[in-house]
Order: sequence, then C-alpha cells, then structure tokens
Amino acid sequence: MSDFDPSSDFEPSPVSARRYIESDRVEGTAVYDARGHRVGEVKRLIIEKVSGQVAFVIIAFQSFFGLGEDDHALAWNKLHYDQDLGFLIAHRGHDFLHR
Repeated sequence: MSDFDPSSDFEPSPVSARRYIESDRVEGTAVYDARGHRVGEVKRLIIEKVSGQVAFVIIAFQSFFGLGEDDHALAWNKLHYDQDLGFLIAHRGHDFLHR
C-alpha cells in the first residue's frame, strides 16, 4: 500500500513542511555554493522515467556582469535544501560553480 495521501500532500499549498513539492515551485529556486555565494537558480528538473525520482537539476548560472546565462546539469543528490533559508546549496567540489 502506498503512503501517498492526496488530501495532505497533493493540493497546492504555501505550507513548506509538506513532504512533496510541485516542480514549478522548485524551478527558480536560488542555488548557492558551500561558501554562501549565489551561483544561479534552478531552471529545470530532470526526472528518471521508471523510478520517477529527480535525477538532475539544470542550473542557470549568471555570466559575468549578469549578461546572459550558462546552463549546467548537476546530480540532484549533490544539492541540499536549506529549509530555514529556502534555497539549495551545492556541495563542494564542483568547479563549474565558479566559472
């Protein structure tokens, strides 16, 4: 039996303590590096077809002086959502975060 309870998790709601979140609420979320510098924002989620799990996130990185952007894929498990601050933090070791 599934633990999915449509009455508590499926309905769109501003409540942040829910177990599930709509993809359009993740898209546009700020992404920071481990040092606390904003590096971009979530542009798109890539979902594995069979499992339905988020596999990658496409991050739109602002280029120098904010002119244009570069998109890079990062494994979803390399990000951490800070519930108190409301943004994603990329783990260390990702050189492309600082281009």
